[in-house]
Amino acid sequence: MPIYVYTTPLSITNWIITITSAGISRISDSISDSNLLPLPDSALRDWLNSFFEGNPKKITFDIDIPDSPPFYSKVWHELIKIQWGETVTYGELASLAGSPDAAMAVGSACAGNPLPLILPCHRVVASNGIGDFSAMGGISLK
Repeated sequence: MPIYVYTTPLSITNWIITITSAGISRISDSISDSNLLPLPDSALRDWLNSFFEGNPKKITFDIDIPDSPPFYSKVWHELIKIQWGETVTYGELASLAGSPDAAMAVGSACAGNPLPLILPCHRVVASNGIGDFSAMGGISLK
């Protein structure tokens, strides 16, 4: 299973990207590791570049969402439908995932998101404000 490093054009961080035979399966933030291969030219690299340029392209690469609790899987499948520039509340996302009273559980699913950016948990907000954010950079990055 190849593991690559992608440095954002904004130089915010390096993203560690794991790709299985079924597609991209994990993105995590980390410091640079000299043993990692740079992400080769690919549809994924083009998409990441377009994302950081503020105009993401349509996803044309395979995604391999890892096994997870069923509710998390439902939340993640709804996350990918959130368009660039849109937001939803934790409660709205809970309803979309079929459990309207599970807003707090949506927060847990977002915290466990294996594919930030692609599954845009940063676009999920609290009903009374921005809410929390567990990824690198915390609330200031959200």
